[in-house]
Amino acid sequence: MSCPRLLPFVPALRVGAAGWRSLLLLVLASASLPAAAQSMACGTYKDSSGNTTLTLESEGHGFLSGPYQATEELRIARQDDVLGTGNLSTGRLENWYFSDNDRTLSTPYREFTRERSAACKVMPEPIEDGCVMNTFECLEALPEAEPQKLHAWCAEGVGAACMRLLETYQQQAEDASPGPAEPPMPEICKEESPSFDAEGCTAVARQVASEMMGKALLGLQHSVDAPLPPAQLDELIALCRVQQGETFCADTAETLWSSGRLQQAREALQLSCAQRADAPACRPAKDLGVLASAPGTALAPVTASALPCGSFEAERSVLSQLRFLQDGVVEAGGREQPLRASLRDGRILIHRELGSDFVLQLLQNGNLAGIDGGNRFAYYERKPAAGNDRCTP
Repeated sequence: MSCPRLLPFVPALRVGAAGWRSLLLLVLASASLPAAAQSMACGTYKDSSGNTTLTLESEGHGFLSGPYQATEELRIARQDDVLGTGNLSTGRLENWYFSDNDRTLSTPYREFTRERSAACKVMPEPIEDGCVMNTFECLEALPEAEPQKLHAWCAEGVGAACMRLLETYQQQAEDASPGPAEPPMPEICKEESPSFDAEGCTAVARQVASEMMGKALLGLQHSVDAPLPPAQLDELIALCRVQQGETFCADTAETLWSSGRLQQAREALQLSCAQRADAPACRPAKDLGVLASAPGTALAPVTASALPCGSFEAERSVLSQLRFLQDGVVEAGGREQPLRASLRDGRILIHRELGSDFVLQLLQNGNLAGIDGGNRFAYYERKPAAGNDRCTP
């Protein structure tokens, strides 16, 4: 078995940022040292809350787990009482410290106490020149790495690279999307208009700017992710199937859903849920079971040219029951006051006094999908029409 290759010892490693960086270079870089020099204290450790378990399973690998968090994979190496850690799931690089004859392991934010000792396992060799083999350099390079490199590291099983790839694609889509439409210029501000008034225009501009700022601060604007190109969506679901990380697959599911790929989004939720029984993805994955029997073409998004009419119900939603009535009035189950709906860019917006708009996407089968951040994974099925459901625009 080969272990992480080490650089020559660097003194005063515990002082300052330069110190821990030196140690991380020391213990996580790739050169060779006999395994016996590592003396890893393998076994399980519990934090003081009892909610997080640290497992040191080999000379170079460990993981953090617990009922309330996604499992985090660690690349580790030891020098004396210092444990250099590279968190492959979050990208964090830290030094941890053994004490009390290896019974205690202190991190910058909590302390672990050994629960039981175990023999160190022999783990498979990392890919030569891959991210796991060169943990320090790889995680340091993540923020500026190109998508091709991030893809390779993600396929290697480095969750932080998967998340960075997704974030990169989302940022690219956001940068390429058109900004919010400017409000129309009032007649009072048009110099060629008989109503032009410079002072009045200034007053109106201040009022409009104040309203826009207030909406932004109170979250009154609808929030829908910019769609990703089909090739990137294909890449993300393929990586989720290979990597199967709880967090990455859950976030990929959100992107797929907002982009109109409902069945692939459910698949990604199921893969996320498979990693932990209490994962947040498990509930929507179960509630969306109805999608399994639907033909893919029936779930394709279509442009809405008119507001829906009648009743819709969703298994999982902050608005589980919707009834669209005349003139854009919407009755929502559990709400005393009716809401108002309108069309924008082929989508259905349901407005509320506080909070962002709910955004619904019309589907080929006549059902609706909630695609805004507050109502994502809501799948509304049309219910039989009641005798008094009559709607006009």
